[in-house]
Amino acid sequence: MSPIKITALLLLLFITAPAHALTFAGVSPNGPPLKVGVSSFEPFVFLKDKPSGFSIGLWDALAREMGMDYEFVPYTGVEDKLQALADGKVDVAIGGITVTKAREAKFNFSHPTFHTGLDILVLSEGSQVWGIPKSLFTWDLMTLVLGFLGFVLLIGYAAWRIERGKAFPMSRGDGIFDGVYFTVTTSSTGYGDKTMKTKLGKMLAMALMLIAMPCLSMFTAVITSYVTTERLQGSITDPSDLAGKRVGVIKGTASAGVVREYEATPVPHPNITAAKKALLKRKIKAVVYDAPNLRYMVQQDQTGRLTMVGKLFKKQRYAIALPPRSALQEKVNRALLTLLENGEFTRLEERWFGVE
Repeated sequence: MSPIKITALLLLLFITAPAHALTFAGVSPNGPPLKVGVSSFEPFVFLKDKPSGFSIGLWDALAREMGMDYEFVPYTGVEDKLQALADGKVDVAIGGITVTKAREAKFNFSHPTFHTGLDILVLSEGSQVWGIPKSLFTWDLMTLVLGFLGFVLLIGYAAWRIERGKAFPMSRGDGIFDGVYFTVTTSSTGYGDKTMKTKLGKMLAMALMLIAMPCLSMFTAVITSYVTTERLQGSITDPSDLAGKRVGVIKGTASAGVVREYEATPVPHPNITAAKKALLKRKIKAVVYDAPNLRYMVQQDQTGRLTMVGKLFKKQRYAIALPPRSALQEKVNRALLTLLENGEFTRLEERWFGVE
């Protein structure tokens, strides 16, 4: 081969090499669009109509910066879209993906796109207080109350039978009412404006003061203790207060393991909406989940019954997931730094999370 042909061939390879590299990286305008795995994770990803949310807006800005074409591929959850990424069904996965040691061994990750952690969702103090009367309607407590009322009615009837026509009127209705009134006042104060006239009636009054007064005190103490316990159980202010309580978590997330660390019982739910419903129905005492999602849920709640307590714990960072040894990683990182420097990243944060 002549030197001229060799030179021409080398020049052709030099010219075409960058274009080939761009096609491999997924940024060639003539190549197929990147497949981007997403799953519903409000307010990062909304999939109700057209995809939207913080992560969707961020990827759109990144793609413009890198000159990429792309299409979103919806999945049911984080683990689902990461499995698709591992199987080569998508080129990248976005939306609330926490970087962990286990995931780092399987995938490449971009620079962090969001710093966050776990938080606790509970019913507000007002709704907890109003919920106490409802929580008192348990079988054991109602049995105790009905037993006490039956005792009062029985003694009141006996007092009327003994003292009818003397301390109490002859008529059944008025007489039994006065007898119950006598029983309640004598049991609670030891003395009332109804006094027995007969010896048997006075003996009943003495027995009532000796027996019923201590029983009434015990009954009152049981009710007070139960209400106090219910109130204290509702007082969750930090993760240490979760101990011994049923706490809602989302299947497939790390929350269940964290809840166990605090000696609470994790109650798994398919999604955050189901966990919210369980909390409102008082089937669980709290929900532990990613703080941005809980904050968004509280902001959207129209009932005013939900609130977040405590500070962030088990801090974590979200990032964009890519296949191992992906040529796209460096381009994504450079684009992220550009968005940070030109203020686009901050504008996206303010739009979806407000100004702190």
